[in-house]
Amino acid sequence: MENTGIYKHIQRSNRNLLAVNICLVLSVIAIAGMSRRYLYNFFFGPFPIDNQTLLSNTTPDSRLQYFVKIRGSESLNTGVQEVEREVSKSTGETKSETVKAHYLALVIEQKLLLVKTPNANDSKEFTGALITLPNDAREKIVNEAEAEFPALRGVFLPLMLDATNFRNSGYIGLGIGIPLFLLGVWNLFKVVKRKENIENHPIMEDLKRFGSPNDVAFKIDSELQIAGNKSTIGPAQITPSWILRSHFFGLEILNLNDIVWIYKNVTTHYKYFIPVGKTYAVVIYNRQGRLLEIPCKEQEVTSIIEQVITYVPWVIAGYSQELQEVWQKNFSQMIEFVDMKRQEISN
Repeated sequence: MENTGIYKHIQRSNRNLLAVNICLVLSVIAIAGMSRRYLYNFFFGPFPIDNQTLLSNTTPDSRLQYFVKIRGSESLNTGVQEVEREVSKSTGETKSETVKAHYLALVIEQKLLLVKTPNANDSKEFTGALITLPNDAREKIVNEAEAEFPALRGVFLPLMLDATNFRNSGYIGLGIGIPLFLLGVWNLFKVVKRKENIENHPIMEDLKRFGSPNDVAFKIDSELQIAGNKSTIGPAQITPSWILRSHFFGLEILNLNDIVWIYKNVTTHYKYFIPVGKTYAVVIYNRQGRLLEIPCKEQEVTSIIEQVITYVPWVIAGYSQELQEVWQKNFSQMIEFVDMKRQEISN
């Protein structure tokens, strides 16, 4: 078995599955590592912070515990809002406006802390991410306030509390990252299981349709090894009895004697209702109702169909809407037709 082409396909698919999922698991771990400061605050915050620590903090970006709960003596509405506008591309007119956030000034002893919050209120306690005051907030709010009221110069802290949904991005990240991590780990376990027992591999399971997997593998390999007995057309390998189509994680195997219907499928692609290209594929249906689709170049599609018909000339070749309807309603009729045609040719 280990010397067969089927075994090499099994090795290749195991190797690809292993490599992809190691990369997947390591990528999730790397992203989590780069986000460890946020994740620490996500899981263990918010952290209370006293006024003295807050007033002496000028570099919040270097602070480990930045998801904090702050209480002031009073909150003042600055009147500044963050507004999201939907603008018509054709006219440039504003179709709708949505207020995404309000900016308040929280009184902390003799200082003011700018607070970005989803709701305008007179609360004295806020929870959010303590960050360096953004330039746009400094220019739009602080500088304009100081220009209008010179007594406010130096009153605003060089910080801002972003109290708008700190954990939302974390929930999204965990909702994506945890399933991806578990998927990667699960697939790594599958690789180990398949290496321990080759019979567990999907390719071997698929071969059971034709008999003993080991016997079928040797039969396929014997045809592949005979000079002039194999045609490689695009992604397909064709022998007098088999058609193989390898893909990144496995191998699709079809016995030519099981083929009922084969045809060329052409898909036209559009962009803004303008055709921008076509893709081609060989579509094969077998007597078990299974579908094998082999994407390839147009000339390769023609060559694969011609090669298959050379070995099994009784199959139905070509597409029509009538054939599609017959297949969907009662494909046994098409199987009977192919069997009759085969018998006539054989006789």
